[in-house]
Amino acid sequence: MSPEEKKRQIDMANGFYGFNRHNEIQIVDVDDGTSVIEVPLRKESNNPLGIAHGGLIFSICDVAAGVAALGRNMAWLLKNLRRGDAIPRPADEPWQPMHFIR
Repeated sequence: MSPEEKKRQIDMANGFYGFNRHNEIQIVDVDDGTSVIEVPLRKESNNPLGIAHGGLIFSICDVAAGVAALGRNMAWLLKNLRRGDAIPRPADEPWQPMHFIR
């Protein structure tokens, strides 16, 4: 991914005036199939046990996966998947993890 494309995708994702902004979810980096997300943890982010609320954790995962998919031009695939569909992957492409939290 070119530096210009990377900047465009980060700016687009961080410029959205919705859920991400409301929850202070920041996209720090994006590349081909990966993303780095940061969220400030506050008292209000915790569950009754004093640790990060599961809803926040899953929201971070959702945003990270969506941004990483955009980095690989896979948004069309994610929005068109239906229950029971298999996700196609080229045989010559090794599995790579998505990094959600830094």
